[in-house]
Amino acid sequence: MRYPFTSILLLFAITAHAQTDSVRTEYQTEDDKISKAEVKRFIRYITRANVEEKTLIKLGFWPNTRLLAQSSKIGFGVGLDTDLSIERKVSPSFSVLFGIENSVDYSSNKLDRTTTFNPPYKTEIQSLAASINAKTAIRYYYGLARRIRQGKSANNLSGFYLAAQAERPILFYSNYRQYDPINGENRSSSNTPLSKLNQPSFAFQWGIQQRLGRRGYTDVNIGPEITTYGRNYIYRSMLGASSYSFRINVIVGLGW
Repeated sequence: MRYPFTSILLLFAITAHAQTDSVRTEYQTEDDKISKAEVKRFIRYITRANVEEKTLIKLGFWPNTRLLAQSSKIGFGVGLDTDLSIERKVSPSFSVLFGIENSVDYSSNKLDRTTTFNPPYKTEIQSLAASINAKTAIRYYYGLARRIRQGKSANNLSGFYLAAQAERPILFYSNYRQYDPINGENRSSSNTPLSKLNQPSFAFQWGIQQRLGRRGYTDVNIGPEITTYGRNYIYRSMLGASSYSFRINVIVGLGW
């Protein structure tokens, strides 16, 4: 009788162990499902995917640095660009944007000079420039209407877009300082009048805009741009009638 009893106990132990593994597997599978759902909810919360917004006030900023090559010497330049704009939804897929861009740049460079009657010397050049541009744009969020119908997003001015933008300088100020041991110091400053800033530009952009929580956003766009120089533009004789460029803009800032 001892062996049948032992066999029955062994059978119960194997059955209980198998049930425990099954329960453990079910719990692990359920935990994985909850984890994925939480991640999705967190992403939708961060990007405010389900929040409908008709107006977005944006304050963005980005630093810039550059090297200045002149006369085989390398100088240094640093600046800060800011963007203040208002974007207003006019339909589920279209919006209009109005704003201003401000740029402040400082540069410093030292150049070698040689003359017939004096030993070689260095000329130190420093400049500070500030400009303000006004801009307006129309944006088309081409995937937003479909995402709204599928219940994946609300109409919150986020997603991929195509845009046409016009921009024009409205203020330019510069301060210039030059110093060398032969000619001494020379300072000058200028405030260019609006009539001499006849330099409109037109750009076509492809980009993506996303919200970052309740008070943040990021806006990235790329595209070609043409700049035209009117007859009374201050540097028209140096630059010609127009110029072409390809711009990449990356802005991270505050949004309300």
